[in-house]
Amino acid sequence: MRSFALLATAFAALAAAAPKPDNNTPAPAEAITLTNIVYLVNTTDKVERSTKLAIDYLQKVKENEPDTLEYDISYEHAEGKFVIYAVYKDEQALDHHKNTSYLADLLATIDEEQLEREDNQIHFLDRVAGFERSGSCD
Repeated sequence: MRSFALLATAFAALAAAAPKPDNNTPAPAEAITLTNIVYLVNTTDKVERSTKLAIDYLQKVKENEPDTLEYDISYEHAEGKFVIYAVYKDEQALDHHKNTSYLADLLATIDEEQLEREDNQIHFLDRVAGFERSGSCD
């Protein structure tokens, strides 16, 4: 099953670390929203390995970061890239995420196995409007 996102599509392991707000509840004013585009070496074996690593990593984020409010990973086939959409409760939650041992381990593995083909592109976003339907992508 493919899921389509407004900003980007990529990896079908969508999950949230906290209950999702109802359709009309905006993220907290101090929430930090970003996308991270990860460009992969676009060969079948590298994509399969990257997908497994990403799913394992997503589970660690879900289990250990209650202030990561949303963390979605999608895969864009044509250009061979993962797109991560994340919402953090605040700057402290983002700092915690960036300093976890499992992120350091993931980055070391990506480097050792030469899974990336160019630097990530991180974009910080200001939410204008939107909604979420709970249970639609898990």
